[in-house]
Amino acid sequence: MPRSALALALVLLGGAALRAHGIERGLVWHDEVFTQVFAAGKGGEDWLPLFDGQVRPVAALREARRRDPERSLLDTATRLARDEPQHPPLYYVAARAAGAAVDQSDVTGAAVGLRWLTFLTSLLALGAMVWLARELFVDPRRRLLAVALFAVSPFHVLYAQEAREYALWTALVTATSAALLHARRRGSMAVHLGYGALLAVSFYVSFATASVALGHGLFVLAADLPERRWPAMGRATSGWAFALLLFAPWALLLGRHWEAYQASMAWAREITIPRTELLDVFALNVGRSFAELEADTVVGPMAAVVALAVALALRGAYALRTSPEPRARETLLLLAGLALGPVLLLLVPDLVSGGIRSLSARYLVPTWVALALLVAAAFPGGARAPRRARLPIGAALGALLVLGAITAFAAGAAVSPWTKGISRSLPAVAAAIPPGALLVGDHERHHPGTMLVLAGMLPDDVEVQLLGTVEAYELPDHPGPRYFLDPNPRFRADLAADAGVTWERVAGDEHAPLWRASLPVDHQ
Repeated sequence: MPRSALALALVLLGGAALRAHGIERGLVWHDEVFTQVFAAGKGGEDWLPLFDGQVRPVAALREARRRDPERSLLDTATRLARDEPQHPPLYYVAARAAGAAVDQSDVTGAAVGLRWLTFLTSLLALGAMVWLARELFVDPRRRLLAVALFAVSPFHVLYAQEAREYALWTALVTATSAALLHARRRGSMAVHLGYGALLAVSFYVSFATASVALGHGLFVLAADLPERRWPAMGRATSGWAFALLLFAPWALLLGRHWEAYQASMAWAREITIPRTELLDVFALNVGRSFAELEADTVVGPMAAVVALAVALALRGAYALRTSPEPRARETLLLLAGLALGPVLLLLVPDLVSGGIRSLSARYLVPTWVALALLVAAAFPGGARAPRRARLPIGAALGALLVLGAITAFAAGAAVSPWTKGISRSLPAVAAAIPPGALLVGDHERHHPGTMLVLAGMLPDDVEVQLLGTVEAYELPDHPGPRYFLDPNPRFRADLAADAGVTWERVAGDEHAPLWRASLPVDHQ
């Protein structure tokens, strides 16, 4: 076996091992629970009726997560379209099919089992990166570096361990970009239609594919318009039109449920934070794609990682800009388009009109993929590259690879890494609720999903009371201690005034604070 092939095989094996390491250890969090619900063929009609104020065993809430063998793949797709139309159906239908092979006796274990489907799609992403690197780079060392940076990226490792669609989408982001380059070099309409079909598959996984299509469009315009290559632009346009045609059925379904889509995505438009914070989070996510340092802001070591990654990416862009290789210009233009697509669709609107669309790093996957490829391009290519140029850049790239591998290994074994978002504190919340307790939750914000998560973590004899409204609430008679998930200040004040309740915050963070409610002795 040639040394280059052996090195590539080792990199791919290492990337697969990092993605498998600790895959069953991490917390099953809010978003994964809803993957499980829809993969079970269920929807809002299965868990919303539980928010009726009745006290019931926690097992009733678990049942909403359990797979129903009587329901079909079509049930999964239709309930998704009605309840969460911002998520196209392909991954969830695959999860429904995969669920047949997963033990359903323990709902948390069943959710963990679905992660292995994501793991398999992450292997497709590794293979797609091999293909894209070959389409982009002539130098085999740059190709190997590109795959290695992707393989050890903590960001991609963490999303390969979640029962969500983002690893599959990453595979398609990468594969569609490779397919576009391949189609352009073949110059065949049939190959362009194949690219369009692959792009349609990507749309059926994530609407964020719009940023990929935008990036590809910018690339084609920049590459072909100055030279007036009308036939090439026509073939590319045919590929995009074919993709839209294939995606039309789900687009029409989305139109029927447009109000549900608007409601489900309102948070991204309506919540606003300072522009400086938006830029800080964006920079933090740049760093997270290369190293996971458990940082919440770009200071100290994370600032150094971000600076190194950006410097290498700029060096890579300059190397491509000045390279005599025939494909270097196309490589630079494609990577620039891929990086800019999500920035233009997500970050720029946030900065101009407000919103937090760009806060979710998973929607900027094309940017992180392009950034890693630009960093790989920083390595001096060609046999004539002077040794003095290779040594410092090679050392910087080596440091980035080692740091990525070490931190990806640690992140994969973590119970609550940053990707768990609003659920990070739930292990501590569950540990604070003793057997025989009553847990009260409401229907506000993300609380239903949080209650579904906790249902799989609590003792069997815990009871839950799920409130559709908190107005005119009265404490039920219950022999055990009473706990409330994130009760609002007015609710706490009313119970304190009306029933003499005293409140103590016992666990949780700002997303899931847990309060214990105590009655006066003569009322207990």
